[in-house]
Formats: sequence, C-alpha cells, structure tokens
Amino acid sequence: MSNEDTVRRFFSCYKTHDFEGMQSCLDENVKFSDFAFDIQGKEVRAM
Repeated sequence: MSNEDTVRRFFSCYKTHDFEGMQSCLDENVKFSDFAFDIQGKEVRAM
C-alpha cells in the first residue's frame, strides 16, 4: 500500500470512528509529539 493509500485509509477510518482501522495504519514505532505529549509505539495507539 502506498503512503497516499495509507493516509486515505487512516482518515476514512477516522471519519467513521474506526479506531482499530486507524491503528492498523500506524507503524509499530510510530511517534507523536506536541505541546502535551511526546510518545511512541503502544502509547500512541492507546490515545
């Protein structure tokens, strides 16, 4: 699956509140950070 396909699938799942579908689009080493969070992996999926 291309990056573009992955992004489309992620946001399609987001629109339908399909969190399991969203999680399936994430790499196991995904990282997320903003002013409140600096997390990765399983912590991101738990959000």
